[in-house]
Amino acid sequence: MLPRCDQEIWIPACGDAALDVVKPSQNKEVIAARVQKVTGKTINNNLIPLRGIFAASIDDELIERSPVSNIRCLRHQHPKPDPFDREEMEEVLTYLAGHYDEQVHNWYEFAFGTGLRPSEQIVA
Repeated sequence: MLPRCDQEIWIPACGDAALDVVKPSQNKEVIAARVQKVTGKTINNNLIPLRGIFAASIDDELIERSPVSNIRCLRHQHPKPDPFDREEMEEVLTYLAGHYDEQVHNWYEFAFGTGLRPSEQIVA
């Protein structure tokens, strides 16, 4: 059975159609509509259970070919880090120096200077 979120996507598209009647074009239409709303990664995740259903149907010899076999995963990129620039870093450090204990200022100055993440800084 499909996860609930995938049911809301694929069941309206395919309905109660038999597995051997589902066409690749139906799936591509759903994907084309979803590209406007969600990321490529989300669409790829939605395709995982659908591919599993058709793979199991092929194994059970209910269908000969999967209608999603030629649908490739969409590209998706992780957002690039957006670190503070020099001015922002100085502004943060100036604020910390004026409002907090010196150790707090030193902690963040060290973090900015080394690029360590908080979890790495705690261990260090």
